[in-house]
Amino acid sequence: MFSTALVLLALLPSAIPDPRQGSSPWVVVDLAQDSQPGPAAGYLVVIPQQTDQGWLERLVSLAAGGVPVVALGFSEQPTVFQHFDGVVVGAPEQVEALRRCCPGVVPVGLASHPAQALALVSWGVESFLIPGEAPWSGYLAGLYPEAPAARWRGEALPTVGRQEDLALLVGLPPGFAGGQVLLPSTWVASTATLVAQASTTPLVVTVRGEEATVEVPSLPGGGVLVVPRPLPAGGMERVEVTERRALTVGEILARHHRQVALQQRVLANFQAWQRLLVRVRVGELDRSVELLLAGPVFYTPELGRDWELREAWVNGAAWPVGALPELPLLQPKAPPVPPLTLELSPTYRYQLLGRQPWGERWVFVLSFFSQGEAPRHWGRAFVDEQTFGLAGLEMFSEHPQGEVRRARSFTRNRLHWSDATPLWLPWQVEGDDLVAAFGGVVTVHRQLTLEQWQINGEAMAERRAQAWRGSNPMLRERRGEVVPLEPDGVGGRREVSAQGRRQSFLLAGGAWDPEVGFPVPLLGYQRLDFAWHGRSQLRLFLAGAVNDLAWSRPGPWEAQVRAFVRLAPSSTAPYLGNRRRDQEAVYLWRQRVRVGLARQWGAVRTAAEVGTDVLHFSRTPDTHPTFRLPRQTLEPVVGVNLTWQRGELLLEGRWEMGQRQRWQTWGFGEPARRRFSRGGLSMRYEHAPVSLVKVSLAADVAFSRNADRFSSYALGGWGGSFAGLPGGRVTTRDYASLRATLGLPWRRERRLELTGQWGWVRHPVTGQGALPLAGVAVGLTARGPWDTMLQASVGLPLVAPGPRQPLAQLLLLRPLGGKPRH
Repeated sequence: MFSTALVLLALLPSAIPDPRQGSSPWVVVDLAQDSQPGPAAGYLVVIPQQTDQGWLERLVSLAAGGVPVVALGFSEQPTVFQHFDGVVVGAPEQVEALRRCCPGVVPVGLASHPAQALALVSWGVESFLIPGEAPWSGYLAGLYPEAPAARWRGEALPTVGRQEDLALLVGLPPGFAGGQVLLPSTWVASTATLVAQASTTPLVVTVRGEEATVEVPSLPGGGVLVVPRPLPAGGMERVEVTERRALTVGEILARHHRQVALQQRVLANFQAWQRLLVRVRVGELDRSVELLLAGPVFYTPELGRDWELREAWVNGAAWPVGALPELPLLQPKAPPVPPLTLELSPTYRYQLLGRQPWGERWVFVLSFFSQGEAPRHWGRAFVDEQTFGLAGLEMFSEHPQGEVRRARSFTRNRLHWSDATPLWLPWQVEGDDLVAAFGGVVTVHRQLTLEQWQINGEAMAERRAQAWRGSNPMLRERRGEVVPLEPDGVGGRREVSAQGRRQSFLLAGGAWDPEVGFPVPLLGYQRLDFAWHGRSQLRLFLAGAVNDLAWSRPGPWEAQVRAFVRLAPSSTAPYLGNRRRDQEAVYLWRQRVRVGLARQWGAVRTAAEVGTDVLHFSRTPDTHPTFRLPRQTLEPVVGVNLTWQRGELLLEGRWEMGQRQRWQTWGFGEPARRRFSRGGLSMRYEHAPVSLVKVSLAADVAFSRNADRFSSYALGGWGGSFAGLPGGRVTTRDYASLRATLGLPWRRERRLELTGQWGWVRHPVTGQGALPLAGVAVGLTARGPWDTMLQASVGLPLVAPGPRQPLAQLLLLRPLGGKPRH
């Protein structure tokens, strides 16, 4: 594992034989040509005046081969040097510029003779490009500047020290006339070595008083004088004190790009078993729909990932994959350039946040921010410290123009090995989206898992071809986009446009609420349309007794219209203890229209709306003759709503104020409270700890001011805000509640949902506080007859005023339009 990291950090030799001036195992490469060079001990890459993206990609691919890559020339874009192991410099200023931008890149000096090489050590040069395989190349390792310098005829000669044994090395230029060389120190051995041309000659070192000299012959081609220093018996004890230098962001990214290029070179294909859970929660309706898909996925670099759907569950109930409805589930648009992509002109700004453990490994944590205009993307990348592979990526994005306003995804990769090459492949991806839909909020949670890996399998191509020839639906994911694959008629598949943006259902069923006193039939039509007349959204729910319409138009400012019409009345009668005051019972019809604007401000979605409620009352058979019926009235309302989502957690705050237009003393002398206000806070959390199991938690706190019986909160009823509680049984000015739901698979075709809810209310008549409430409900989801989705529920109050009477609901949904396109 550690050796692999060294491959990504290729080490430069102290002397590089220049293939332009003699024989050399190195090769000069011009990356302006698309052809890849042959094997070599290292590459000298010519820096062109203009570099482009293709040139940079070829450079990184070359550097990923595990041999050193050195730049010939100095670029106007110094960040390009992050992808080299060394750069040939021509001046001390270039060394300083290289140190500032890329401290891990080695400065390479161009030297034609030993004296020139030793003179470059003072610049900070650590490696040397020399003509061919020169005989003095072995003396250039581990050099450091030495002061004062040796002198000849009063002139300073290039002088350095050698780390290995502290020996002095003195450079003698070509045409050296010979004579006495004055050494800078008397701590020297009695014999020195002269290296010139292809021979070595021992020379005598003379020490007189405070001077040490060496008599050197003339050297037409120059040479190097090596003067050892006497060491104590047993040699020199070396104590090396080193401090690990922190890598810069550019160095981490450059090494990561090499790892990616190496992985692309090694990874030919893989096959795995993929499972995708999608949970869509409609905040306004306080309910969710789950879709679980599973099947083999096949990957090749040229096509991406082809996924065959073999198993499916809808709300925990097994479903034939060929009969799945084409649900209009929106997905966030992937950024045109993903984070950490190799780019000549970076799209993102990066910052190193530090290191942290990642399982049994350590990773670098990098933050990134997109530099362009909206949509914005930002997040964190987790890069493995040893292999520089991407261990994880957390990304946030904002899309002010689209339906998906805010998205978060967290990709976790797992390390595999192909011989000695590290491969970081996706293991788990979690995503959460905040969707502006039909004037409200829809949250989408996605959880994708890959297991049972087979890497570079010889039979993968045949298995994918077999899936192409089959009848199961297939999807393809590449470049961050998912598109369906349909049979092409000749045994293959072709890409088609993404799934539709609308779906219609027929619905039938009914509900029983003991407070209403008669069963309420539900029969009608539902439509979800995300492309109604272009970019508008339309939701229709026409069920006879209950009807709902919502329209919105996404944009920076989202216009929205909502209307609710209920043809079946709700019965309201106050309770005092367990006694229902039937003489005060009334039938209430409430119709509603709202118009508003919404906008996303960072993580918070705000919505403001105005509208009118129409209240109509009539007597029940039990209403007392002297009970004064309230007048039909209009109730203008203004309100605001704040929504915040993070992962599977949704928080919402709301407030509204209303005033009735015509109102007077009613009942048995109830005061005429025309103006009221109310608000509340709510929390919703859903999680799937294991496959087909769902846990839901909810908490609500609500309050009101100056509210009467018809502007207080009415809890319960089918589809209401309190499990098991009949509608109209409890009206309260203030309340708090906790709800927990556990969804469990029952056999393969069904799922049960067990719900318990507890609450505390303030009595609207007496004002007494903290009266307890409790209720339970059991729900069933299954595949019904005629390819329908069956949803049934039964609830029962446990602690509540009045008798313990159950309420029930049954609903069948059948998609229209036949089988979806594949």
